[in-house]
Amino acid sequence: MTDPFEELELSPNASAEVIQAAYRRLARKHHPDSGEDPDADRMVRINKAFAAIAHGRETRPRGTTRAKTGAPRVAQLLSDAEDAADAGDWRTVRRLAGQVLQFSPRDIDSQLLLAEAAVAEQDWSEAARASSRVLAAEPDNRDALLYGAERLLGTRDLLGARGLAATVLVVDPEDADARELWAAANDALR
Repeated sequence: MTDPFEELELSPNASAEVIQAAYRRLARKHHPDSGEDPDADRMVRINKAFAAIAHGRETRPRGTTRAKTGAPRVAQLLSDAEDAADAGDWRTVRRLAGQVLQFSPRDIDSQLLLAEAAVAEQDWSEAARASSRVLAAEPDNRDALLYGAERLLGTRDLLGARGLAATVLVVDPEDADARELWAAANDALR
């Protein structure tokens, strides 16, 4: 990765507020879903640079090298997000999964948690976007979405279970497991 300050078009002496403002400006400009000049690769570099600067400022004084501490932090954030999901605290799930994505923008587990949170909150457009990102990144990850559907069915979140099963059916209308879960949730809703 290039220098994170250079990527965000900043001086290394920039304040936290200036860093945040630069990140937001560049994200608005380059985000592939809504930017003026969409560029997914540039957005990934912007996210990584912002995460590197934010994480570096939390853990070390300026001028010292940083050990690779991102992986344990991501693992802890994911664990906390899963605990929040088990407790039904969807706001916390979204916040923690979003933090994971700052470290690792293509993290599938956090995308799955975001999809589960969106389904639980009946935010169907976000659920579809998060589920689509999972399937786009890993087309064989239908099992994870079906697991999420089973989990929601078990907690009696029938609309959520039906929504995740339907996401799999959009990609593969003949998927027998997804059809079975969708039918079970639909029958229970009657």
